[in-house]
Amino acid sequence: MLEIGLALLVLPFWGWMFVDCAQNEYHRTNWSLALILLNVLGAILYFFMRWLPRHSKGFTYRVNRLVYRQQLRRAKAAVKHMGKPIHYVELGRLYAEMGQFQQARSVYEQALTTESKNRQMLWEAAEIEIGLQQWTQAKPLLARLIELDPNFRYGDAYIAYGRALFQLGEYDAAAQHLKRHLHNWSRPDAYLMLAEVAIANQDPATARVHIETMIEQVESAPTFHYRKYQPCLRQGRILLKGLPMQAA
Repeated sequence: MLEIGLALLVLPFWGWMFVDCAQNEYHRTNWSLALILLNVLGAILYFFMRWLPRHSKGFTYRVNRLVYRQQLRRAKAAVKHMGKPIHYVELGRLYAEMGQFQQARSVYEQALTTESKNRQMLWEAAEIEIGLQQWTQAKPLLARLIELDPNFRYGDAYIAYGRALFQLGEYDAAAQHLKRHLHNWSRPDAYLMLAEVAIANQDPATARVHIETMIEQVESAPTFHYRKYQPCLRQGRILLKGLPMQAA
């Protein structure tokens, strides 16, 4: 009984942290892996290291001052004295981790003037713009990146470009782009986004097909991928409930 009681308390907490990570975290991939692999311990670490600083200005200030001060000093010195792409990436990441996205944007803008084809830097810069919901600025960065490497991060850049097109209201372009993507990677988030495009185009039948395909794919996946795509599964089921009933 004690184990059941603890599970009933712990599982909602873990789910809460996982959803927060998927929705708000800059480095969501790394933290999602930590939550999946470390389970409850990962949720506790995420709560103190990411959720609490984001929801408490006083706590954030103290954490930034204590944890990042020395790292920031070294990163700034490395950029000033060596200025290699890896140094700009490290400094930009630090600013992003601290929640100082405007400073991170400035770092990447400066670096990309001379390193316009650095794939990791383009991705980091695009993530900053996505985090700021600046899709107009994110789109050309992502376009340049997938032109250089369509397979970057196993399709993450390709998916992000589709999301940028969707957010900018370019629904037909988003659908064509994502369908091309499905030939290379059959990813649940791509099917979910195609469903969102179909809904925006007032095509509920096509949306239903994409959502049901995505749900079937996630439910039949290995445990690791099943957990990873739980947010897609939940969102898909919500969208499915809002679709009109199919004619008999």
